[in-house]
Amino acid sequence: MGDEEEAANSRSSPSVGSPKETLMTEDTPAAGLRTRLSILLPALWLAIGASFKLFAGTPKDLPPVLFDLGVDIDLLFRLAIGIELSIVALALLRPALGWRLLALQYVIFLGLLVQLQASGAESCGCMGSSVTLTPLTMMAIDGVLFALLLLAKPWQQPLKSSGPAWLAPAAVAGLMAFPWLYIDSGSTPPAPAPEGDGSEAPQEVAEKPRYVVLEPDKWVDQDVFSTPLASWVDFESGALPIDGLYVFYRQTCEHCADHLMKLFEADVGLPMVLVKINEKGDNAENDLILVKPSGPHIIEIELDPEIEWVIETPADIELAGGLVIRGEEGIGKD
Repeated sequence: MGDEEEAANSRSSPSVGSPKETLMTEDTPAAGLRTRLSILLPALWLAIGASFKLFAGTPKDLPPVLFDLGVDIDLLFRLAIGIELSIVALALLRPALGWRLLALQYVIFLGLLVQLQASGAESCGCMGSSVTLTPLTMMAIDGVLFALLLLAKPWQQPLKSSGPAWLAPAAVAGLMAFPWLYIDSGSTPPAPAPEGDGSEAPQEVAEKPRYVVLEPDKWVDQDVFSTPLASWVDFESGALPIDGLYVFYRQTCEHCADHLMKLFEADVGLPMVLVKINEKGDNAENDLILVKPSGPHIIEIELDPEIEWVIETPADIELAGGLVIRGEEGIGKD
């Protein structure tokens, strides 16, 4: 009798541990979905930031610390966009690799944001110049997405790849190249003028670039006519001196105001061209330039306000016979 009851109980009762095993089986699809979402959301946010920079940003939006690396800032700008878009593609197509790169990217972002917050920056530049977000705000968003990624423990999940084997490397190659194909910075030095009698009128630029990078310190010992500046400033007409000092400034720049004041007080006597860089939002209320050098040896010009000029002001170039003998950016900021 006892044996029969025991057999009956064994038939009617589930084995020990089976509810737990059943629960794990039921949770596996849900856990996989949560992991996918924890990768997808940070990837989409990264894609949004990269897209803003790609379609509306300029190298001016990059963290200031990157300007001190001594690397071509236009190159860094395009690389940053290509890398971010490539990580998004890998997160979607090869999530087992993509989430690791995504996590590393967010660690870098958070480190840069801490530095920006400490320096008192008003905008992180993460979304280009069209959207302003404080470093603290972006730090909170990135921090939440980074925590979401880690809390999902993607390293414990079997993450399946999507698409054929060739798709991910092809996507990475295409996305890395796309910033060079799409963005026209207008920073390439002009081609040598064709030989002739000089009567030909200069060709007008058919379409203005989004931005132009000016790096005076890299022009030293170059002919000013072969610098990117020559595409936008009329040296050929002879109206501007090829001997003297060119001073680049913005009206909202405190260091520019100090630099112009010192030049006014020093009265260096050289022919001088004051080059104003106009920016969106310039108005009478935010004009910090109270004193500028003046006199018959002073010429004032403005760069095209429809172009973003990537240059750390105040900046100087000194010319001797058309040769750049000195070039500096960010004067007085050290």
